[in-house]
This record gives sequence, structure tokens and C-alpha cells, in this order.
Amino acid sequence: MRVFAAVHQKPNSGSGTTKTDKVWAIVEAVVVTFILTIIPSLIDLGRPPTCIEDVWVPILSSFLMAAYTYARLRGIDSE
Repeated sequence: MRVFAAVHQKPNSGSGTTKTDKVWAIVEAVVVTFILTIIPSLIDLGRPPTCIEDVWVPILSSFLMAAYTYARLRGIDSE
């Protein structure tokens, strides 16, 4: 997650984080989460998925990771 780490570094006067860097960090987190959750689901299923009910857990995990990453990049903390 090199992009995620680069976004969290303090920007110096020469380079700052851009909106594109933050979007790529969110995309990277979503793709990694989806791949890491879909592979075990497909192995457990034993066949190609035929409907959304077969793969709803990886999709939900990816959406939750996107929300978490967005909150972290925006600096939103829960008390």
C-alpha cells in the first residue's frame, strides 16, 4: 500500500498530496480487499458464481474498506 503511505506523509513545500493520489489510495485499498476476500469465497464455492448472493461478502467488504479509507484520508475520527 505504497500509495496509502504516500498520502499520509506530511507534504513539504516541494510536493503535496493531490486529489488524484487520494483517489488512487482508495482504489488500491478496494482492489486489494476485494481480491483477498473473493479468492477464498470462490475456492469455498467450488464453481463460478452465478448470482450476487454468491459473492456479496467480498463486495460488502470492499465497500466498507472504501468508506474506512475515505474517512482516514479525510481525517475523520470517531471519539
